[in-house]
Amino acid sequence: MNKSIESVDQFQMRAALFAKTDKIIQEHNQSGLHTYWLGHNLFSDLTQAEKDKYLVSNMNQLLQQQVSTQKFEPLDTNAVPEAINWVSKDGGNCMAPIKNQGTCGACWTFSATGTLESLQCISEGAAEGDLI
Repeated sequence: MNKSIESVDQFQMRAALFAKTDKIIQEHNQSGLHTYWLGHNLFSDLTQAEKDKYLVSNMNQLLQQQVSTQKFEPLDTNAVPEAINWVSKDGGNCMAPIKNQGTCGACWTFSATGTLESLQCISEGAAEGDLI
């Protein structure tokens, strides 16, 4: 997303939005309450309405679709470790960087593909993109 600033007022507005986002990020990362950290991206200086327009363009159509449900049967969690650091697991080679999905409305495909690529990397040592 290329950005251009049209005026001093717009620059000041964007700077204020960025500063507000930066404060949220700093407070989150310094709190020690989370197992993940936040960082800046192309949305850091956007209003909520701008973010919604960019990210939720097809959400109303998706919400109209019916969802099937089935009963969830939990697995035995006694053998599951309490925590796994996926970033450093296997030398960190199996964690793909965050991808920009744009406005395509197919965020589930990025999540599913990333999961499959990471699983393949962990089990077979394959690199990102070797899935196909």
